[in-house]
Amino acid sequence: MVDALRVLVHHESPTNSKSLMDVLADYLALRFQRVGVQAQVLDNPYGGNHVRVDCCPEGVDENAKPGLIICHFDTVWPEGTLETMPFYTQDDCAYGPGTYDMKASIVMVEFALRAMRDLEQFPTRPLVLLLNSDEETGSPTSRDLIEKQAAESEYVFVMEPSLIQGGVKTSRKGVGYFEMVAQGLSAHAGVEPEKGRSAIVEIAHQIQTLHALNDYEVGTTVNIGVVDGGTRSNVVPERAHLIIDTRAWTQEEADRVTHAILTLQSQTEGVQVRTWGGFNRPPMPRSPHVLRLYEKVAAVAADLEMELPEYGVGGGSDANLTAAIGIPTLDGLGPVGAGAHAAYEHIRLDTWAQRTTLLTSCLLRL
Repeated sequence: MVDALRVLVHHESPTNSKSLMDVLADYLALRFQRVGVQAQVLDNPYGGNHVRVDCCPEGVDENAKPGLIICHFDTVWPEGTLETMPFYTQDDCAYGPGTYDMKASIVMVEFALRAMRDLEQFPTRPLVLLLNSDEETGSPTSRDLIEKQAAESEYVFVMEPSLIQGGVKTSRKGVGYFEMVAQGLSAHAGVEPEKGRSAIVEIAHQIQTLHALNDYEVGTTVNIGVVDGGTRSNVVPERAHLIIDTRAWTQEEADRVTHAILTLQSQTEGVQVRTWGGFNRPPMPRSPHVLRLYEKVAAVAADLEMELPEYGVGGGSDANLTAAIGIPTLDGLGPVGAGAHAAYEHIRLDTWAQRTTLLTSCLLRL
């Protein structure tokens, strides 16, 4: 498994590089074909190609709804990161870009299928694995593929990494992305500033309005992450720009924030304001169908003498998409580790095989 992970990490795969992503897609399809299952590359003209894997061995009820497993193979790391952040193992951990988020999860699925093949034990229903190339940017080209397959499936396992405590994720906040542009009028700041209309002053007012949308008691956050504008200190700035990240546990809160942001009006005479955006991942609530699936998986974990706590997290994933259309979904079944999107990204090897055993057992028993 470590050798397989090393190879995947050495295939650098930043989301915005179609050429690198397509090379890895071809390689992943080949790896799964060698396991004895069907794997095909799905052409994607708008980004990296996706991969679909079908496991339907002889004797499986082909009419049964399949179990769906979702992984992504894109990372946030640009090409060349391996030069300063190489793959290595130390103190029972494996480090490197994409190890934790989430190439180690792909290895887990491959070795779960290998175990089934070698033991000649298979689930009674087919299995489908979707490997998508754009999760890190909100799954814009894979969303339809994911939702369509999920709608035809009995349950969904999303193989995002586990939390450090080894738990799985039964709820996630929805994630929104918005931008705002203020357009004013430039003027000389020393000679005739009164003729200018400052876009930055307007943006300052808007920041206060946006910040007031936060409701920490219910978990709704509005974060102004990027602010830019102006040209020189002696010019009244005619343009300013904001990028806003929003998170909400419920659709009601997501709708409230969306409406508030998209209907913001200018507070400065002579300055126009324009906003656009929305929630690209709906909230994943801790719903009854999610809890029923969690209870089944927790029972398998108990048989393996594993503790499997559940958590809610503020980040989004493809689980938000499948849970939102009412399909039983469980997230965070990947490896234990830490450092997603950070220089110390790593997985813990001491629990990796155990987590793969849990995955294999769940696929067989569900």
